[in-house]
Parts: sequence; structure tokens; C-alpha cells
Amino acid sequence: MRHRLMLLVCVLLAMTYVDLRIASGPRWSPLDILIKPAGATVYNGKGMMFDVLAASFNPADSAAYCIYGSSQVPDTACDLYATVILKAAVLKAASIRVVVAGTLGTGGQNGTLEIWKNNTAAVGVSAAVAHSATTQTVTNTAINDANGTFAVGDRFVPRITHPVWTTEPTTVVYRVQTYFEVP
Repeated sequence: MRHRLMLLVCVLLAMTYVDLRIASGPRWSPLDILIKPAGATVYNGKGMMFDVLAASFNPADSAAYCIYGSSQVPDTACDLYATVILKAAVLKAASIRVVVAGTLGTGGQNGTLEIWKNNTAAVGVSAAVAHSATTQTVTNTAINDANGTFAVGDRFVPRITHPVWTTEPTTVVYRVQTYFEVP
């Protein structure tokens, strides 16, 4: 009895935490909320957004870094902590916010943001990620890429590839948001 009561309380809390609109035809159930990955938010029962905020670091020339999240320094090993897709979904939008708290990078020398899928395929988001201002946000709300369809068990991680800078930026923080919808 005690376990059933605890499960009921968890489901009720999950339902109040997330806006599941029955009228929109819920595709994410309250049970999915209990097993959703950390950093994920469900929207209107149609999709899920993942929000990842990395710890500050000094990126190297020509390096590709994966952004895992919550106070972790971006890493060049892209499959260590990739997020696993729990329901088949399609990547619809992605955004990156770059904050440079130290030395600004050289203008016109941009990085490229991709969503790395299963450590083998990339979904292009933007090739115009600058590090020459204290803050910049780049958003793509019209992702239409053949690699953007994810099956149950697929893994993804945001990855940024840096140029060879004349002046390297220092004390850089990335925040990446990705939005998936259930087909």
C-alpha cells in the first residue's frame, strides 16, 4: 500500500509539473515524465526540450567539443554522456547561447553547432556561432535534416567545432537547447 501511495504522489507531482493538455492528444504520458532525462522539459504533450548549460572553459583552436550539461566542462569525447532518446522523435529546433567572460575571440571566425547523433552523424544547426561579443544567441527553428529523425535508443549530444582563431576566446560558457517532437 505504501509503495502504491508513493507512486500515485509521484505521478500527481509529475502531472502538475508539466503541462499535459489532453485536448492536444498527449504523446508523452505522466509515466514518461518520471523517466525523462535530467534537463528535459515536456511541452503540451507534443514534444520535449533539452536544456544544457556547460561550465566555463577555454576552447582550443580547431577542436570539437560536446556539451553535456550541468556544470560539466565540454569534452572532446562525444559519446561519454550522450542523452538517450526514450521515444521516437524528430529534432525541430536548436539554439546556442555563447557567453565570453574573458578575452573575446576574433570577429568573423565562427564555430559550427551540430547535434551529434549516435557519435557518427551530424544534424547541422548553424555555422555562424561567433565568440567575438560578450553574449550571442544563434537559433535555428527550421531544422530539416535527414539525420534529424531519432529512433528509440538513439543518442544525441550538442557539438561545437571551433575555427583556428587569431585570438582565442577565454572563459567561455555554452547553453544549448534542443527541441524534439514526436511524429
